[in-house]
Amino acid sequence: MGSSLQIGGAQKRNLDQDDGALMPIMSLMVILIPLLIGNIAFFHLKAIEVNVPGNSSAAPAQAPSKATQKVIAHLTVDAESLLLNLVDENSGKVVETFTMRIKNDGLPALSRKLAAMRGEYQRLDLLMVSADKAVKYDKLMSVLNYATQPEGRATDVAIAKKNPFNVVLVPKEEK
Repeated sequence: MGSSLQIGGAQKRNLDQDDGALMPIMSLMVILIPLLIGNIAFFHLKAIEVNVPGNSSAAPAQAPSKATQKVIAHLTVDAESLLLNLVDENSGKVVETFTMRIKNDGLPALSRKLAAMRGEYQRLDLLMVSADKAVKYDKLMSVLNYATQPEGRATDVAIAKKNPFNVVLVPKEEK
């Protein structure tokens, strides 16, 4: 039984067994509360706007001009040919398609075509490359070299050199 002490009308008790069970919980709260309050100060919620290709509820009033249209170049490399698609970033639709043979004049033609596209589509800055499993590494590297080294009209080359492609290698879809 705990003893009690009377001071100025208030009664003060010594620690009983019941009070001792609360000490670990109180110690934990003394540590956790400032830690949680400190973390809340660095926790910010943000909404990220994402453009997903597909159906949208609002149809655009007019089609954007080639200079302002945001497109992505998708280059598919097979063993003997190159397929270049320009895809509208907002709708996901293919804007233009080009097929070239690798053997004859395909690689310099690819370089000229990409430089010409950069002249037309000034917001074109991403080149996605997907290669067939049969394409050898050295052939893929030569395709990438021609794709990133512009040739053709001087103005197109100047635009392409000023704003080089961001190249992304993506796996080819299996059918």
